[in-house]
Amino acid sequence: MLTGMQIGFLLGMAALSALAHLCLKQGARMCGKGLMSVAFQPWIWLGIGLMALSVLTYAWILRQTPLTVAMPFAALVYVLVPVGARYFFAETLLPRFWAGVLLIGCGVVLTAL
Repeated sequence: MLTGMQIGFLLGMAALSALAHLCLKQGARMCGKGLMSVAFQPWIWLGIGLMALSVLTYAWILRQTPLTVAMPFAALVYVLVPVGARYFFAETLLPRFWAGVLLIGCGVVLTAL
């Protein structure tokens, strides 16, 4: 059984990763066509930094949490990123997405018990 602190760190890791993906998307939207425009885009670097922080947080969590329990929490990124894309970038979410969210949510809850 997970402690409240472990759950908090796992949720924080998923949130950091999702935020990193959203920053990378924003940076990609603002870039020109060349590779160098990507290299000098601040949003890209913020996304890379947040992704690194997410990975370090996950590695720290794995010291005290079984991988079979921690990994399903990483799947929450598949929920958070599209919801963030809908909110920040007005991307469309189809009904089948919400069915997938329900399945992912059930899987995370079942593995955390």
